[in-house]
Amino acid sequence: MASYKAIILIVLLSVFSGWKANTYYTGYEMNLEKNITASIKKEISDMQYKQAEQLTAKLNELKDQDFKVLKESQTIIERPIYSQQCIDQDGIELLKRYKEASNALRNKKP
Repeated sequence: MASYKAIILIVLLSVFSGWKANTYYTGYEMNLEKNITASIKKEISDMQYKQAEQLTAKLNELKDQDFKVLKESQTIIERPIYSQQCIDQDGIELLKRYKEASNALRNKKP
């Protein structure tokens, strides 16, 4: 009878110690996961904070700059080469013939 009590006691102690070990191990895993998650969130938060600081600094730098709007205007400069006749009379005749031929082709109906 005493041996049955000893065996039952050993079995009960084994089950209880296994349950406790499982509880401690599960708690350890959960604690480890929480620590990893917290450290990742902290790193992400730090990175976002640094980016926000850089953006604010850049915006302040851009606000401090003076912007000037440049307007471009075209000016026609009369140059001596354009005011003189650069094409000789033969060239002018060729251009007139080309113009007449292109007008004839354009006005020709298919």
